Amino acid sequence: MKELLDNGTLGTLQMVYSNQVGGFRPQHPWLFIQQESGGMLVEQAIHHLDLWLWLYGRATSVYDYTNHVPLGGTYPLPEEAVENNAATIIHFKDGGIGMRIKSRAAEVGHNGNGMVGSKGSATLLSRGLRWKTHDMDAAEEFIAPVPDDDTYRSLSDEQRQQRYWGVYAKGASIDHWLKCIVGEDTPTTDGRIDRAGVELAEAVYRSHQQGRPIDLPL
Repeated sequence: MKELLDNGTLGTLQMVYSNQVGGFRPQHPWLFIQQESGGMLVEQAIHHLDLWLWLYGRATSVYDYTNHVPLGGTYPLPEEAVENNAATIIHFKDGGIGMRIKSRAAEVGHNGNGMVGSKGSATLLSRGLRWKTHDMDAAEEFIAPVPDDDTYRSLSDEQRQQRYWGVYAKGASIDHWLKCIVGEDTPTTDGRIDRAGVELAEAVYRSHQQGRPIDLPL
């Protein structure tokens, strides 16, 4: 997707969306305790905020609303728990707007991530991308391959794909990190980019606390 954005295939950024609703129950109670995790946005949603900044550039303002639904069981008490519902609108420097919805309180839900540009749109798949421009007859899909080496060679092709590109496996990220260590690749991120993600999350919290849009940088 970044290549399609950078080379102008999809045009200028118009809208970004991300839905992460449901699918994460409190098997690990510390994730949901404010004093231990810091909050859902900085502990979990930060990954998508980082991705947005990398793909779409600097944010100029955010407006957010969060709340909390007590879930019982091993879930912490309301006064100790992090937010588990959040809706955020982000304005980007290049003019596009983003809408991010995240809920860890939903019993059933839906996930989806994508963008709309002035010349076309794209949707992220589990291991690739589906995209179409206005002048294309049909959408195209790109599925990222697993390197043709001994990576998970004992597994089936489907299992190899999941282990390498899966969210929890992080095989591609580890492979990239190792290549950077031996000088075969250049890091796709650095401390400045990481700081920008934390700053964006902090702006989101301030927006909720103050009930108004927050301009960036802080």
